[in-house]
Amino acid sequence: MTVWAVAGATGLIGRHLCRALLDQGDRVVALIPPDRGSPPLLDDRAEIRTVEFTDSPALERALTGIDVCLDLVAPRRAGHLRSENPTSKRPRSGGWTVIPGVVTALLTAGSRAGLRRLVLASSSAVFGHRWAPVGNQTRPAPDTPYGRARLIAEEQALTLGSRLGIQIVVARLTETFGQGSRPHAPLFQAIAQGKFRVVGDGRHPHQLTCVDDAVRALVACGRVPEAADQAVVISGPEVELRTWIEAIATAAGTSVRFLDALGPPGRLFLRTTGWLPAWAAGGVRRQSWDYMLRPRAYDISSSVDLLGPYHGSDLHEVVRNAMTSYRLHDLRP
Repeated sequence: MTVWAVAGATGLIGRHLCRALLDQGDRVVALIPPDRGSPPLLDDRAEIRTVEFTDSPALERALTGIDVCLDLVAPRRAGHLRSENPTSKRPRSGGWTVIPGVVTALLTAGSRAGLRRLVLASSSAVFGHRWAPVGNQTRPAPDTPYGRARLIAEEQALTLGSRLGIQIVVARLTETFGQGSRPHAPLFQAIAQGKFRVVGDGRHPHQLTCVDDAVRALVACGRVPEAADQAVVISGPEVELRTWIEAIATAAGTSVRFLDALGPPGRLFLRTTGWLPAWAAGGVRRQSWDYMLRPRAYDISSSVDLLGPYHGSDLHEVVRNAMTSYRLHDLRP
């Protein structure tokens, strides 16, 4: 039986990950900061160890007996899922610098506690905004503070892990979605209210990852011996943006208007200048023109070869379940 520690266990991926590992018969230790209180959505079969990541001796004690640690930590957001209007807001104070700091703390304490492997959940944001597909061999070129923080964390993990004798697996996750995903709530709400307009025809690739598929890939990152000291891109199969948006509209019982004629000039302007104004989509971040016009395509063939097949979710079913969940929190069309 493998003993896993999950840092960031209360997030979307963390909750699903803990449940999957427990269902497989493994032991799971959730590392929870003191200010989180008792996490109500966490599987009660998981052992909770309350620890501040800046407290090195306490973190060493928390990691004692752990074989594999999965680092899913990201800054806390100021918003929360509220009954009247589920929203997602900017990170709280400390920003993205939290990410590399936690990596260093986990590895430093883990080396003294006998940790064997760290799986670092990173992001495709390390590649920056690209027009061509990216894969495991693509050179990172982040162009946002978030992407740069993720790349710094990756580099720290690989360098420090090599020095301390801890295996590192970097999992570069693409946009991950599932029931209870707070960042996607505004998008679902806008479509459910019939307010969403897509600039362009939405016929370009938009690869995202259903959370259960992400979990299967992360578990493989922790188990597969050949994954040690590798950086892998994790994504779902290729779909079109139109398929994703229309799946949400179908679940909501509404429709979305696609402004086909604006696609070519908008895409040309975006490619030329690198940006487009978000105000045209009502000022909601997830409805930015970049989201509508720029392909998000990933070559995951080598990742699947390494980790094994990890896809199994039906996008339309996941979307329907998410819409039901959002409506339970009074997201009303």
